[in-house]
Amino acid sequence: MDASSVFVAGADVVVALHFGVVAFVTFGGLFVLRWRVVMWAHVPVVLWAAAMEAFGWPCPLTVAEKWLLARAGRAAYDGGFLGHYLLKPLFGPQTPHWVEQGMAYAMALINLGVYLAILASRTRATKP
Repeated sequence: MDASSVFVAGADVVVALHFGVVAFVTFGGLFVLRWRVVMWAHVPVVLWAAAMEAFGWPCPLTVAEKWLLARAGRAAYDGGFLGHYLLKPLFGPQTPHWVEQGMAYAMALINLGVYLAILASRTRATKP
């Protein structure tokens, strides 16, 4: 196995991890409904993802993937992870950035709804 293959394999690991993080951001609230302790990991990850979208910050996982691809001598894609792996295959190369932002905000709002439901149920449970 040459060095290029190691970097490509590393990039593949980062992609798999990134899909896991996206799934956790999206569906983590459902895990919190069952296991409240997951909230301590889920809330910071959701806030970080929302901040990255809101402020246009690059995702460290995307940066790592592109760095590994460059070290392997492969061309890195333009734009972000969601655009490259999810939106481009679904909507084509000209998907506006606001679609990606809208998806991020929708995920944040769904999770906010889950947390508000948890808070409401706890409030009802503590009232006499």
